[in-house]
Amino acid sequence: MYAPAMKDSSVIELKQKDTVLNISINEQTADLVSISWIYSRPARGATDPLHKPNRPVSGATDIPEEFYQEVVALQNLEQPFKEVFDEKKLRLERVLHWLMRTILVSLPELQALGKKGVFFMGDSVHAEPIIGGNGANVAIRDGVRLAECIFKDGVAGIPKWYEAQYGIWKQGVENSERIITEIHSEPTVLRENQLRTYGSQNGKGAVIGSGMLA
Repeated sequence: MYAPAMKDSSVIELKQKDTVLNISINEQTADLVSISWIYSRPARGATDPLHKPNRPVSGATDIPEEFYQEVVALQNLEQPFKEVFDEKKLRLERVLHWLMRTILVSLPELQALGKKGVFFMGDSVHAEPIIGGNGANVAIRDGVRLAECIFKDGVAGIPKWYEAQYGIWKQGVENSERIITEIHSEPTVLRENQLRTYGSQNGKGAVIGSGMLA
């Protein structure tokens, strides 16, 4: 059922109106294939039962009944989307509601903290959404470049490193916000091993459901 749709890709997507459905392969062994799924749509105002930006971390597993009603309302799903987005099966899975935000700490604030011997990189400075962002990649790059900076100039060189990196961080955050906005209004083209679905940003973005099954 899955192989004809997946072909040579590890990720496939289907869009219905403003809702994006995503299936991705996590791992494949001789006896097991593990997949994940994502349900994403724009938030629909302050009364949207699926968009709870102020929920506690512990609320990630509190999935409102309205989510399952929306899944039931999906029309004419192709395989394997029909198999994955089966409301009865989803109720048996571990489903998580993701909260994602973008942040960008101001350069003066970073410099002020640096004078006290406190330095930051990665998501602590310029967080991008898990979906639609490149936060993990950028954090690795930050680590490598910061190590190079310290090796060359010591801790005293970090303020200049901030200045050199800040424009890159700012552009990355802005790009992730733009991508989130576009995903539900523009067709998504997936190529091999590329994932282009998006989460919520700045309280406006998307409602995300995520699950995993093996």
